[in-house]
Formats: sequence, C-alpha cells, structure tokens
Amino acid sequence: MSHYPKFNRRPRVHPHSKNYSLPFQVSGEDPSALKGSSFSVSNKTELDRTRSPKVLASFLSIIILGGFINHNFNSISTSFSMKTTEIKTDDNSNNSTLVTQANNAMNKHSQHEYKDMIQGHDGHHFMHGKYVGVAENLTNFADVISPMKSTDVPFFWHIPRSGGSTVKHITAECLGLTQASEVGTVGGHIEDEELIAVHHIQGGKFMNVDTTTMDGLQRAKELDLASFPDLHLVVSPFLLKAAELFDDDHRGRIIIMLRNPIERAVSMYYYLSANDPEGAILDGMSLEQYANSPMVENNWMTRFLSNQMGGELTEEHEAMAREFLRRKCVIGLLSYKTTSLDRFERYFGWKVRGQKMEHCHDQLLNWNWSSKNKHPRIKQGGVVWRSLEESNEFDMRLYNYAVQLFHEQAVLFN
Repeated sequence: MSHYPKFNRRPRVHPHSKNYSLPFQVSGEDPSALKGSSFSVSNKTELDRTRSPKVLASFLSIIILGGFINHNFNSISTSFSMKTTEIKTDDNSNNSTLVTQANNAMNKHSQHEYKDMIQGHDGHHFMHGKYVGVAENLTNFADVISPMKSTDVPFFWHIPRSGGSTVKHITAECLGLTQASEVGTVGGHIEDEELIAVHHIQGGKFMNVDTTTMDGLQRAKELDLASFPDLHLVVSPFLLKAAELFDDDHRGRIIIMLRNPIERAVSMYYYLSANDPEGAILDGMSLEQYANSPMVENNWMTRFLSNQMGGELTEEHEAMAREFLRRKCVIGLLSYKTTSLDRFERYFGWKVRGQKMEHCHDQLLNWNWSSKNKHPRIKQGGVVWRSLEESNEFDMRLYNYAVQLFHEQAVLFN
C-alpha cells in the first residue's frame, strides 16, 4: 500500500477498504466524504453450462495448462507486479543482469525480521512504541508532500557511482538551471567576496561556490547561498553539512539517485582503477582484496541519514534512515534513470525548451551517460559479493526499502 497521496488529484477510497486513511488531507476535500465509501461489482455474465463430451481431452488440457502456469509463474507474477506500479522502464538500458541481482538481493534482505521497529499503516516508523523522527540536524529539509514554497531550494544528494554526474550535466546544460556544485569556482572565483552566477564553457550557469567540499559548504553558508534568488539546484555528497545551508525560510527539497550498494561498491573499485594509473590509491589490490579492505564503504547511506558516522549501527539508526527517505526524499533509481529524471523535472516544474535542449537531454540520458565505466559483473553469492554484502548489511535493507518507496511514489506523478 502506498503511503503517498496523488498531487492535484481527488483522493480515492481503496476498493478493498471502507475506511482508508490518507496520510494527509488534500485542501478543499471533505474527509468525511471518504468514509463509508464502497465499491460495486458489475453483474456476472451467465455461465455457460454446456459441458464438452470430450472429457478426456479437457482433462489433458488442464494438466498441460497447469504445468505451463507452474513453469512460468515467477515471470508472470513479476511482469504483473511491474505493470501495476505503472513504472516506465528504460528502453535503452541494458541492465537486466543488474536488476536480477538487485531483486534477488532485495528479496533476501526483505526477509529480515525486525525486533523493535515497526511501520504504521500511514508509513510512520516506531521503535519500542515511540515515534521515530529524522535526525535533528536534517530537519531543514521539507517533506515530499508538503506544499511547495517559492523559497524552497532543490537539493541533489550526490551518492557516488549512482548516476549523479549525469543529473548534474542534464540540469545545467540541458535544462539551463543555475547550479551550485564545484564548477563555479574555476578561474579564481573561489576568492569572490559576493555570490554570483558564472557561465561555464558548456553553457550552464554555476554559483561561485564549491558545495562538494566541507570548506566550500562552509563558505556557501557564510555567503547565504540558499537565499540567492536565481539558484535552482544545490549538489553535494555531504548531506549533514549541506543541511546547514537551509532554514525555515529557505527549506531544502531532496532528490536522490540510488543504486544497489554492492554494484556501487564494485563500480567504485573499477572507477578508482581507471583513474589511478600509478596505483597510488589501490596499491595493486584485486577486487577481492578491495572488498575486504578498510577502503570499502560501510553502510554509507544509513550512517549519513542517521547521523552515525562511526561506531556500531543499530535498528534505531536504520529506522531513522528509513523515515528520512520516506518523508524527505523524491527517490530516483539508476535502473530506472529515465523515469527518475522525468519525476525530478515534474516535481520542480523544470522544462526542456527547444530542439537543441531536447537533443542534449536525450544524448546525456540515453547515449552519453556521464562517468560510465563498463566492467565485469560479479557473481551473486560469490566471495566478493558476500564480503561487500557483509560490509553494507544496513544499506542493502535501506536500498530495498527505497525501491519500495520509488514504486509507491508513482502515485505522486500519475
């Protein structure tokens, strides 16, 4: 059951419940009108009572049909499940192996039994019967379903090796948005004493701050970046520090692009290999050695979202991370990159204007995916997979939950 209402649509009563409660009241609607609602089923047609005299032939047909259904049940049910979510797949993405691995991993982690954490019918998480909120220093981000304000600032949490570079390029070069990332400080603008938007050689506009470093975020905060009138998007991997840019008058609104944590870790290894010709970083480590080294991330997302950057993670930290994703984030998935970009654009009202920009959009999204590095797939259940899975146990469950949210959020954009 989705915990999200539809935007600009009259809320509908679930056909299987007379008292279906929406997570919030849509303005202009009388909630009492939703109660006691029911649905009617059309009259059934007359059953054909004529029986075939060829009983043996019918019996054999049933046996054959039963075998066919049993053999294809998994593929049929998977196909039906995908259709009911009304999610558009990416025609040009060749990721069937990745999606299969991710689904198998998600199914495994979805079987995890929580001892103390429960999720209510409206989506809220509880620990020991108490409501779980988001981390205190992340409250400057607006809820996904809260009314949009003109002073709200879109924020893209850039998770490494998850398609974030393409999001940055498309928003700046194809949509013409003014972006705060790392590009605007090129050419000595890092020394500027006032905020300005500078033009980049590829056509985008960028603020003269670097929001991809801790020092740069501090400078952006001192210059009051969030209040800049023509700012359209802030990009940073440092969620906690970036939250300090926003306040009650200038709330951040989060979009994220997520990827299976194991696949992301493998991609990081091959990315480092390709960009480390002298071996200064990896020092000749194989993928298996890398997977067991301290260099591998340990539940990167869960730690950021629960503000537990070191030490042991618990079920409570996972609950906080889940609650933040549910309430604060418009979820994008790398395996559904076209649908994800479409949702980001519709959520903020971003438009692709003109044939040139449409061509730019199509090229970057479907043909010239930024920072893409092809590498061999690892075997699910193999030594490397198990090592990375062990290091990212919480993130694997969190990713599983994010995929669920991604499908639920389809109701916001129908």
